[in-house]
Amino acid sequence: MQNLLKKFRTDLSQVVLNAIWGAWSQVGVMGHGENGAARIVDPEPLLLLTWECARQDSRVFDEVLDWLVRNGRWVNVVRLTTLFWNGTGDHLGHEYQFNFTLPQARTAFRRMLDFLATVPGR
Repeated sequence: MQNLLKKFRTDLSQVVLNAIWGAWSQVGVMGHGENGAARIVDPEPLLLLTWECARQDSRVFDEVLDWLVRNGRWVNVVRLTTLFWNGTGDHLGHEYQFNFTLPQARTAFRRMLDFLATVPGR
């Protein structure tokens, strides 16, 4: 049973990472995303998902930072903040509690907002 759960977790992580790469590839990030049908990409939720999952593949995090330097002016910081606090704010679910504590989440999120504030054209 334990091996099945480990395999499921590995497979699920790979599916999520492939979806992340595919979505970022649609907006111009150089990566190994699928070149399937064109999709509409919503950057704010994608940033939050990437932020949560990038620890599994640091390349996606680096590529997204490069994308943010060039295109960060298109990210709606107010919406990003609202999505963050509505999704993980003071009521962190059990699935988030093993990854980071609320003070760590606030600090990391604040750093991301500070980074976005330095993007030219904002």
